[in-house]
Amino acid sequence: MSKEKSILESLAKQVQELKAGVGHMEIDEILGNPNMTAVISVYEGQNPSHKILDAVYEWAETNNEEVAEMIRNLSTAVLE
Repeated sequence: MSKEKSILESLAKQVQELKAGVGHMEIDEILGNPNMTAVISVYEGQNPSHKILDAVYEWAETNNEEVAEMIRNLSTAVLE
């Protein structure tokens, strides 16, 4: 089994054992670039957050410009 598959299966088992529904692993500074981040996620029984956010953003562009602007601002903000 590849190292990557082993890590993914370990994350999936944690999600199941904890009945968490979701688990993420974040790796910062990919290729030494402080502006590049990788996220590996496992979802069980729910939609992935990026799909939900995409749907909310599409709705907000037409129905609520303030929410759309907040999403745009958060997408480039430094979050702790």
